[in-house]
Amino acid sequence: MDIISKFTVGSEEGISDLITIMDASAYALHKELVSEEEIKKYIKNDIDPRKMINDAE
Repeated sequence: MDIISKFTVGSEEGISDLITIMDASAYALHKELVSEEEIKKYIKNDIDPRKMINDAE
């Protein structure tokens, strides 16, 4: 069974919370594979939360 979940972020606070969750997830998923510095670089250069929010509609 596939579960698909969608939600709407309707405020700057909600966007900030989403970014925090995304960053924490990136660390949790990859901390055993790559250095913390590489994860920080990836988050800074390759993740655009606002683009992800817009693309999710």
